[in-house]
Formats: sequence, C-alpha cells, structure tokens
Amino acid sequence: MMRLIHKLLYRMLPLEGYLRVVSAMFFVWKRLGIGRYAEATEYVYHLPKLVGEGATAIDIGANLGYYSRYISQAIGEGGRLYSVEPVPPILGVLRHNLRRCPNVEILPYALGEEEREIVMCNDTARYQGYFGTGQNFVGDAATEGEGKQAGEQKGDRFPAQMRRGSELFSKLTRLNFIKCDIEGYEVVVMNELRP
Repeated sequence: MMRLIHKLLYRMLPLEGYLRVVSAMFFVWKRLGIGRYAEATEYVYHLPKLVGEGATAIDIGANLGYYSRYISQAIGEGGRLYSVEPVPPILGVLRHNLRRCPNVEILPYALGEEEREIVMCNDTARYQGYFGTGQNFVGDAATEGEGKQAGEQKGDRFPAQMRRGSELFSKLTRLNFIKCDIEGYEVVVMNELRP
C-alpha cells in the first residue's frame, strides 16, 4: 500500500512537493506511534535513550530530518546538532522540517576524503517508480568503483560539494553522538573523521 501511495505522489507532485508530503506523513505517523516496531523506522524511537540534554551531535546523511528533529529535541536548548545533507532538493525540505530547531546547523555537504565538486545520484525512481530519499550515492568519474553503481549516468543526478569531516568539525571541543547513514560510504567518512 505504501509503495502505491509513494508512486502516486511521485507522479503527481514536483520532486520537492513529493518530499515535503512524504516527510510530513512520517512526522504525523511518529506522533501517532506508527512504525515503532517497523524495521525502517524503529530507531528514531530510541534516540532519547542514546543522546541526552546538552549533547553535541552530528547527523551525517540527515536526509529529510527524521533523526535530526528528534535529536534536536533530545539535546534541548543547551545542545548543538550539525545536520549534514548534500542533495539540493532534499536539503530544501530538510531546512523546512528543521526550521523550528534553533540548536541545529545544517551543513550542505557530502563528507569524504577530499574537498571537491561531486555528483550525487539516485536511481530508485527507475526501479521503484518513486524517488527513494535514503538511497543517494556519490556517482562521478572520480569515485569510479565506490558506492552503489558509481559513475552510472542513469537516474537523478545532483551537483554537490564534498568536504572533509575532519576539517569541517575540527573546532568541536566535544562530540557525544554521531548518526551516520550514507549508503555504504560510512567506513570512508568515519575513518576520515578520526583525529
């Protein structure tokens, strides 16, 4: 049923409109407790146990803000969250979804081993019939052989800026929590983040 709803919304709305509706549905369902035991959404319910008041946190692959919004609530006014998301249409909806979270700084980058222009790809509409928001990957000639179907020309493509996390977060004096979900690129990014 959900796939059908996604397909219909994706066909009827422009991409950013589709992303806004999908994210609004998630936040309503979360408020109602729907998805508490679903594999794809159960983790967001555990955030208050993992990150506390006043914490400094990073959400790498912030996507539409599903985790960022609840991390922001858990850390409160005394905490600071850095939400990292490079894909322009997703970034626009992320900004909208976190507009009432003053303890969040949104960073419009992909994290990696170097600082350069990249292309973020998403080919889910080709085989699912709708844009899968959590399935973006780096897909340019410089990363041939990395990530999912790197370098492939099919699907949606978005220009983005790659930054080194070790440089971007070099001034942090403490870090209490990292959420990292970046479609197979986690090892590269986490190794680069090491001091």
